[in-house]
Amino acid sequence: MAFLSLPEDVLMEVLAPARPIDILALGQTCKAVYRVTSERIVWERKLRNLVKHRNLYAPSLCPHDSTLGALQRTLLKRLSVPPEALEGSATELIREKTAVYFEPDSGTPYLCLVPGGRYLFTGLEKGRDPLTIKLWDLGPVGMPILSAPVLLSQYEIRFDGTPEQPYRDVSFAVWVSDLDALDLRLVAVFTRMGVRNGGVFVAKVFAISPGNPNPEFKELGSLYCDVRPEQRTALILPIRLHWEGWYADWSEEGDTAEYYMVSSFIPP
Repeated sequence: MAFLSLPEDVLMEVLAPARPIDILALGQTCKAVYRVTSERIVWERKLRNLVKHRNLYAPSLCPHDSTLGALQRTLLKRLSVPPEALEGSATELIREKTAVYFEPDSGTPYLCLVPGGRYLFTGLEKGRDPLTIKLWDLGPVGMPILSAPVLLSQYEIRFDGTPEQPYRDVSFAVWVSDLDALDLRLVAVFTRMGVRNGGVFVAKVFAISPGNPNPEFKELGSLYCDVRPEQRTALILPIRLHWEGWYADWSEEGDTAEYYMVSSFIPP
């Protein structure tokens, strides 16, 4: 066949834009084409493109030692419906709902799902010291979510607060630092507000690899600011978390805060 006479790199480029279901259908035409479409590199490239274009965390989707069949099933589920087809869709896409139970604690949990759907960060809003960030494993993608998620790692943060600063808010931002790396970057922003004593603002940047055994939080940088009661920012903090990094227009020190935190995102 003329198709099979093409160089391997050209064949890979031809198959790159094809949907997984179309690649499987093409492989059913004859044994020679089946051998080409069953090459693991074809499906690994599809996975790489999926991770890149949708900014996903690759270990959430498919382990490196997964079988070819598992890799194909993952891609079939993820790429069966193109993203543009979901916009404005009136169809209920999530048909199954699972209750997920974490250990009981005081306060309102703040949840941040890592892009890919397997790993979850949690923290508590409106809580007291100490604050604990936790990383959970919800189970392999494509399988039912674990009713009792597995705790992978946790990190405790203490405030130098007073009883006059009882209210605490938490927010997270997560992104993949590099397509080929297992590291994630986690930005955790904490604020404690009081009426008479003002408040405190703490931002920390962590690196962690959920896909590795026994992952640990590694602190890369931090920023601490005091907020006086008369400052307008004591009520509404102008904090912006961006996908590519972090920017804070903080009082008169916005430029310093922006430079410090963005520089903390650069991988060592």
